[in-house]
Amino acid sequence: MRAELNEIVSPETFRRIEAAFEKKNLENFRYRDLKSRGIVDSRATLARWIQAGDFPPGILIGPNIRVWPAAQIDAFLRTRPTAAKAAPRRKAARVASQALAP
Repeated sequence: MRAELNEIVSPETFRRIEAAFEKKNLENFRYRDLKSRGIVDSRATLARWIQAGDFPPGILIGPNIRVWPAAQIDAFLRTRPTAAKAAPRRKAARVASQALAP
């Protein structure tokens, strides 16, 4: 649709329409917004999270356009752990500590 609209209206009008659309959709996140903010790394991960029920499914606004309301993203981020995982113990350290034990 974007290409069709670009052919129908002048470039200046197209830029104004696009700016208005972006302003209206500041409350929604698209995949590229999720990726740029570091929320998700790939579409495969996002699909897996949605299928598992860990991530909100979002709203399909076009045949290939899905958006997530900011409130859903905020709720998702609030449920995520904030502390980093503990570093795994190294096998060498375990072997050395077991060797020193009587």
